[in-house]
Amino acid sequence: MIDPRQELIHVNKARALLEKEHMEELMELCKKEFSNYKEIDEFRGLFSQHFNLMKPGNTLTIPRKEKDINLNKIRFGLLNLFTQIEKEAKKDLKVLISYKGEEGEESAVLVKDLGSEIERAGFTVYWDRKPNLSPGSDSYLIKDKFIAECSYLILLLSKKANNSEVVIDEVNKVVARKGSSLHSPIIIPIRVSFLEEEELLNPKFFKWLENLKPFHWLHKGDSKDLFKEVFSILDGREEVIQDLDYWKSLERQMGGLKSSRPSPVAPLEIPKGNVGIDSKYYVIRKGESEFIKKIELPSALLRIRAPRQFGKTSLLNRIIAHANLNDFVVVPIDFQQLSSKRTNDLDALVSDFLKVIAIELDIEEKLKARLDRKSDSGIGLRCKQFLEKDILDNSDKPLLLAMDEVDTLFGTEASSDFFALLRHLHEVGSQKETFKRLKMVLTYATTKGLLIQQNRSPFNVGLERKLLPFTLEEQEDLVKRHALSEIIYEDRVVDFDATFGGYPYLVRMALYLIADKGSDYDFELLMSTAAKATGPFEDHLRHLANLFNGLEEKYVEGFKSLMNGGTLHGRAGYEVYEFLRGIGLIKGDFGESKPACTLYTVFFKKIL
Repeated sequence: MIDPRQELIHVNKARALLEKEHMEELMELCKKEFSNYKEIDEFRGLFSQHFNLMKPGNTLTIPRKEKDINLNKIRFGLLNLFTQIEKEAKKDLKVLISYKGEEGEESAVLVKDLGSEIERAGFTVYWDRKPNLSPGSDSYLIKDKFIAECSYLILLLSKKANNSEVVIDEVNKVVARKGSSLHSPIIIPIRVSFLEEEELLNPKFFKWLENLKPFHWLHKGDSKDLFKEVFSILDGREEVIQDLDYWKSLERQMGGLKSSRPSPVAPLEIPKGNVGIDSKYYVIRKGESEFIKKIELPSALLRIRAPRQFGKTSLLNRIIAHANLNDFVVVPIDFQQLSSKRTNDLDALVSDFLKVIAIELDIEEKLKARLDRKSDSGIGLRCKQFLEKDILDNSDKPLLLAMDEVDTLFGTEASSDFFALLRHLHEVGSQKETFKRLKMVLTYATTKGLLIQQNRSPFNVGLERKLLPFTLEEQEDLVKRHALSEIIYEDRVVDFDATFGGYPYLVRMALYLIADKGSDYDFELLMSTAAKATGPFEDHLRHLANLFNGLEEKYVEGFKSLMNGGTLHGRAGYEVYEFLRGIGLIKGDFGESKPACTLYTVFFKKIL
């Protein structure tokens, strides 16, 4: 595999030899270093012919004009070829600019100017075009791939970057590649005005940069000279300056480097309710982006299944955001807000369902006229006509019904017929072009309590995504985002995972309590009090305990059995399994399930 950095070095050497007309050396260089380019072959003959003509004692009389024409043909031909090689080499080189700043700050201006210049020069370059890039987003994943493949890391050492866990993580990933890849990455450090000489360098950076002397940038007037220096390295004309004493001399001057705890990636968020669209603490699970895009399919029906506080509504909101970006008409419907007194009557339930849609789209009069119209048709047909005649026929835009907490209806008298209606509306899309623009998303925790025939159920069609607990890697990532890596290090993350089982709410709340400077909890205190009835997770545990009130004894005994290492069997055991899995108390397949985390085992052994 050709190293594009070496290609640039060879091109620069070749151009220098060509300029000095050191043709014999140039021919040797071309033979040795550009053997991969077939175009060189046509110049080898010209080289030989030219040298033969120039040999002393050549009896042939060669007109000077012919010699010059021959030499110019070689010169211009090679220049064109070297330009082609340089262009291809630059395109193959990836340059990552790592920095931390806010829009409008001088460092943000610097990175934009520098990035644009590198891009114009033909290199493939990446920098955060939007400050505070959301972890887990598509752009974030692109950046992560870039980190794994970059040939150069330009590190802008500002005051914010010096204490940024994100920047530290980026540099760490690049440094980890040194010696393990074909083209070991090169770091180009630049001290910007926000990190003055007298300010201490973060110890984590020190171990990576102690042999490198950084460039300096104080203001925009320094940009021209800085860019010239940077391009001399990117082009392969110069190497990064080695200076073993630079950082160490600063260390001696300051009496030693002091460790400073990094800051979280964003202001801490109390983990209550759904996670905001722009949150830096939202975890995008594997395959989530692809699932969200499925809403664009004709007659799309997406289902999100997970226990309470697992992220169902947060994912639903991201589907809504994607739909809005694609110019959908979006109607959010929270079934917890519907009157429980009317959910046992199908006409009342469907009427309330349609009223939510009508209010959201400001077409209440049309709905009233549709429902008041004298007809022998049932509520289901009038629902279908309202969606078709009063909404879909009046717009070319897709209509998304984003339905949250639909399992609120499970067990009510009208639920089976209502969900059969949703199934019918979905299937009409295969018959009517208009209904292909009707999209639906349903969130629910379990199907326990829903008695409906398979061919009338919307819960076995479309695409379902079951939200799983956070993996160990996802928890480690969240630990970094909360700037707690020095507190919850590798061994502790394993204990952390065992205690909270990757349960999204528990993980985020635990990290928040440890990271919050106003909290009384450190890691040790949180872990020792987590399972107490009056501890930090009191509300969460009380809610789960209340779910057992009034239930048949088999559910209590089933969970006790699992806590003591037993298993569930038979049809009755499967009902217990469905219930416990639906509320998030257990994990694993039927017959192999166990409590989701030690937090639940310790707490429930005391009260059941």
